Amino acid sequence: MFLLRVVGCPIVLASLVSIPSALNAQTSAEPTAYTVTSTNTLFGPPTTTHVYRLGSKALVDSNTSPSTELPKGIHIQTFYDLKAMTSMTVDVGESAAACTAGTVSGDWGDPFEGASVLTDPSGKHVGTETINGYATEIVEASAGSEGTMRAWVDPKTGLIVKALLIPTDGSAPKTLVEVTSVSMEPPRASVFEIPARCSVAAAPVTAASATTGSSAGPPKEFVEAIYPPGSGSPSSCTVLFRVVDAGTMEPITGFQVAVDPSVDGAHMPSYDISTDIHGHTTYSGGNLHDVSGQVRNGVLRIDHVDKAFELYVEFGNPGEAQALLYRQCFGPETVLLLMVKNPTHLSEGADWMWVTSGKYATIPH
Repeated sequence: MFLLRVVGCPIVLASLVSIPSALNAQTSAEPTAYTVTSTNTLFGPPTTTHVYRLGSKALVDSNTSPSTELPKGIHIQTFYDLKAMTSMTVDVGESAAACTAGTVSGDWGDPFEGASVLTDPSGKHVGTETINGYATEIVEASAGSEGTMRAWVDPKTGLIVKALLIPTDGSAPKTLVEVTSVSMEPPRASVFEIPARCSVAAAPVTAASATTGSSAGPPKEFVEAIYPPGSGSPSSCTVLFRVVDAGTMEPITGFQVAVDPSVDGAHMPSYDISTDIHGHTTYSGGNLHDVSGQVRNGVLRIDHVDKAFELYVEFGNPGEAQALLYRQCFGPETVLLLMVKNPTHLSEGADWMWVTSGKYATIPH
């Protein structure tokens, strides 16, 4: 089925890591200067999202209303440089929260991406309707056991004006996205100024700083996994994957994980990843498959990975982490850690680290 990424959804925090899929092809009619405001209620409290773009600069500003689960709500801003393919995410509601630098290699949340929905062979064109002033084509596709996905798309610009999930149980449709206003006036340049508090976080940790143990990076016993090998053996080994709290190094469990064990970084496969209304994620495309059932006591044992492989880790409401990783072997069994800075707010960042030596190089029993 076609995949609609809900911009601003609190569990989709693609800025943590690179999104491993090719950028959607831009149609000739797709605008590059605009402000689009939309809402969604798929996960309960309404989320209002403003998407600003001016050429290669973009800002996705999402604000989720307070609720019982989220007393303060969530206000996240992600700034994109589409020329440099970099991003910076800020949790506006947390004054002490760190800014998270990332890279972009996939869908960053462009509301004018609907051309791919109109041409997707799994979609069925069921009619036309003028909605919010746009003459749209209506496309439907199966969402499996969850029901039917219905999207209203402006064929001239590719704007997804509205999208619903219609459950199979007859309950009320869930709003994936509904555009409430569009301005084609160029936003002010000041909109795209990254907050001053992010200046320290602007440069991601490099492989060099990770291996030297400088103050800019982690200590010597950890090596960044998102960079090609600079040390260790590139030969095969068994990967022991764990998720830990970066502050305490205590294990984090209860996650969902999928792996594509062999990836060509220069020719990335296209993945379809969708999360249902119950928070369960399904994966398809490439060789990506769910291996959550193989996790034992918080440890995933991966016996065969290629020089580059893909990992997706889903935590439910706190967020998700995704990365293209490069194999490094420091023994027959080598530990790979996802070190989460704040388990309740993944927007604050996480690091993928190989353990080269020391107490964390083995799995505690």
